[in-house]
Amino acid sequence: MNPPLIYVDIDDVLAESTRACAEIARRDFAKNVKFEEMSVFDLRVSLSLAEHEYEDFMNAVHTPRFLEQLPVVRGARKTLGQWIRGGAEINLLTGRPPSSQPSTLKWLKKNTIPYNSLEFVDKYNRHANQGAIPLQELNGRTYDFVIEDSFETASYLAKALNTSVLLFDRPWNRQQTSHSSSIERVHNWAEIENRVNFR
Repeated sequence: MNPPLIYVDIDDVLAESTRACAEIARRDFAKNVKFEEMSVFDLRVSLSLAEHEYEDFMNAVHTPRFLEQLPVVRGARKTLGQWIRGGAEINLLTGRPPSSQPSTLKWLKKNTIPYNSLEFVDKYNRHANQGAIPLQELNGRTYDFVIEDSFETASYLAKALNTSVLLFDRPWNRQQTSHSSSIERVHNWAEIENRVNFR
């Protein structure tokens, strides 16, 4: 019997990334947008960034200093540790650019995040020429659970992989409702831990 295989996104599932992004937008770009007001996944839209601002902003939020200081989402470390001790395999799949790999690995080590593998996936058609694997390349994988905060990615994976997807509740996915029974909204890692039972 194969060990349970679990897909876990990083930003806004393991790391409190967008809260930190909002702070950068306030500090450096004079965009006073509260986290709860960020109702669109595209940060350019949520933060009302002009095109020239957006490029500078994205550079700022992918620096090693920014990525390595992100807080861990409460409960994530504990739950992942329990899963691994229980025999599960944890695949971290992030939409970050592959150039952020050193900082991502450093953050994972610094925060003692338990996992088995890390992959950079071109989830949003941004990093095709930078070494990220296409989202479609995940087709055929047999994940027991997928944990995502992007509604579009969650919907794609639920259909393409025919698996259970837990949509981590965030302001940018609250206006979107899935009619798929494969997608379930969760609000924190305590709910995820209760929902994921592979013993």
